[in-house]
Amino acid sequence: MKQEPCVLSIGMGPGQLEFIRRLKDLGFKVAGFGKGKNSPEAEALLDYKAELDTSDFKSAKNWVDSLGVAITAVGSFAGGRAVATTQRLANYYKAPTAVPDFLLAGTDKIEQQKLYVKYGLSTIPTWRASELTPEDVWAAADADFIIKPSVGRGSEGITIVSRAELEDAVRRNAMHADTVIQGVRIGREYRCLILIQDHAIKLLAPILRKSYRDTVFLGVLKYSEQDLDRLKAFVGAFVEKTGIRSAVIKADIIVSERNIDVIEMDIGVGGGTYFKKFISRLYGTDIMDEYIGLITGKKLSDFQVKYGNLRMDYVFNRFPLPIEYDLETCRRVLTEKLGKCELQINVLHPETKGGYQSNADFIFTVMYESAEPIDRFLADDIANQSLFRTVHA
Repeated sequence: MKQEPCVLSIGMGPGQLEFIRRLKDLGFKVAGFGKGKNSPEAEALLDYKAELDTSDFKSAKNWVDSLGVAITAVGSFAGGRAVATTQRLANYYKAPTAVPDFLLAGTDKIEQQKLYVKYGLSTIPTWRASELTPEDVWAAADADFIIKPSVGRGSEGITIVSRAELEDAVRRNAMHADTVIQGVRIGREYRCLILIQDHAIKLLAPILRKSYRDTVFLGVLKYSEQDLDRLKAFVGAFVEKTGIRSAVIKADIIVSERNIDVIEMDIGVGGGTYFKKFISRLYGTDIMDEYIGLITGKKLSDFQVKYGNLRMDYVFNRFPLPIEYDLETCRRVLTEKLGKCELQINVLHPETKGGYQSNADFIFTVMYESAEPIDRFLADDIANQSLFRTVHA
């Protein structure tokens, strides 16, 4: 008896809800798993569901195998540990977006960096704290260094230090042995969404990014063609070297005059729901449908930029206390000052706590068209100066 075809969703939290809903609208059977902050609405839509951690490939594989269905596609908009699970399951079920096994670097940033160096994607010096000596620090060409956990997400726990500060930390043995240290490259930083189908780049969205006020969190995203030709050649060489057939890639890339360096690259996930909506509006298409088409083997359409001045500002709570705000007032005031705006509320609702500790703590994003420089936090200034009200405990 022929098995029933089914799409597998890695995660069933709020960020996966739209993905699961759209699959159901298109008539697919959908299985999904996740653990922790699951969405009851997403769970209700699924044909098969399980309370399993998205990092647990073995348990997920065993559960899916027990269902008696034919997995024809694997997809996710989750990040962190779900990235590796998504790609391992796509490979295991021989989905259209399966990639060569040697690209499954997992979530360890040192192993990822080794992969980038091997395929010419990065020249950034990288060490584990346990392997770094003061002599290494002073021999490096970079003036500043970034310190981050070996496994992490949302830019949490990341700090930037000077050469002298790093040398002092090394001499005092002040870092955990697995902590990752990298040189800080100066250049234009992009968050790229890349769709590859039949060994060809179908989409490379070059989104210039500005980090939020003295952090490495997302602050402003804006479309820029300044380095598009170099980026296409760079990614094209990687596709040719590795033999990737079809894949979605979210990559953070630094472009300088001499080098192009990948900071981080996720193969197999769609880059998050907020980023997806920005890309959809930029190209005047539904990138969710394009993503579903890619993972299910449907031929992708051509992409043309529709709103070249589109930008998306991330708005954080700059107060040390929780805040409250009126959504309609925010929409009205921001539209009056910036032009027609589209707001995306953070489904995790970080307004219930003060300040911000990670990239996931933004209050909402604001999409609008503007030729203003990317280094101005326009929407964030307006919201924090006139729209947010602190809530005292």
